[in-house]
Amino acid sequence: MTQIQPDKGLEWLSVSELSEYLPTHPVEHTIYCWTSNKQIPFHKKGKRIMFLKSEIDEWMQDNKSRSRAEIMNEAIAYVQSTRKVI
Repeated sequence: MTQIQPDKGLEWLSVSELSEYLPTHPVEHTIYCWTSNKQIPFHKKGKRIMFLKSEIDEWMQDNKSRSRAEIMNEAIAYVQSTRKVI
């Protein structure tokens, strides 16, 4: 992989490198759709889209699938918090 190493020593990935890095190996078109929909953290310099590896790692951890029980508990909490008291 060819990473851009700025002065701060951060590890950067291109779209093709990100495709190789992610466990599902999405096609580049999918990654471009994610950036277009602001679903994935990215940085744009001119026309070039780059990804900070540390942000991608955090994004993958934050985007775990929730269980039905977790979704149900969130729904109940939301309904209870928005319920009007008469």
